[in-house]
Amino acid sequence: MKKTLSLIMAVLLPACYALALDMTAEVKTDVRVLMDTPAYNPEYQISFNRSDLVLKFNQSTDNMKGYAELDLVSWGVPGTGLLSYSDVSPYEIRLNEAYAGFYKVGFDFLDITVGKQVVSWGTADKLNQTDILTPYDFSDPLDFNKRIGANMLRADVNAGPVTVQGIFIPVFSQSLLHSSMAPDIMVEKQALKALSAYPVDVALTDVSVLQENPEMKIENYMAGV
Repeated sequence: MKKTLSLIMAVLLPACYALALDMTAEVKTDVRVLMDTPAYNPEYQISFNRSDLVLKFNQSTDNMKGYAELDLVSWGVPGTGLLSYSDVSPYEIRLNEAYAGFYKVGFDFLDITVGKQVVSWGTADKLNQTDILTPYDFSDPLDFNKRIGANMLRADVNAGPVTVQGIFIPVFSQSLLHSSMAPDIMVEKQALKALSAYPVDVALTDVSVLQENPEMKIENYMAGV
């Protein structure tokens, strides 16, 4: 992680200076503890241990805008080995967003944005029926509305007080589930619940779930207006 972070900073910092990019950095640490009963002798179990370094890059001119967001995640959990740094301290590098937007493309009312973006339609407390284009990130159950960017083409038509937005996503993008929401685990829970209604003991030995995603063909595109 240290070598990777050093390499990223060695490349990004000179690039930001040369291109006059605006860069902001945010450091977050999240440690969560579960307190099990009884209260007089609780067992303090670490349920979440994560640190993030979020880097945001922005560049704007009269005719265009560029934006990128990079998230360096360090998981403070035991790894699977002892022979490398990534084994004892697992980490991830996530590109949350990276896009370029162009203003007044051919017409004064037309803006075009291309790249990995998070587009949210409508508002709701939790699940939003109209917000179906960009996938969700359910890996953290306490951050229910976190999104994953999708590669897309976005067109905004500014007609006075009204803006019409069109989205074209050439490849289907999946949401990220929490580990407890894995399909085989969910099916096994439902099966055990159904079997518990029978008066005799029935053993559930194996559960397998076949997950199929749309093929990467242009005919499986997603679009909305």
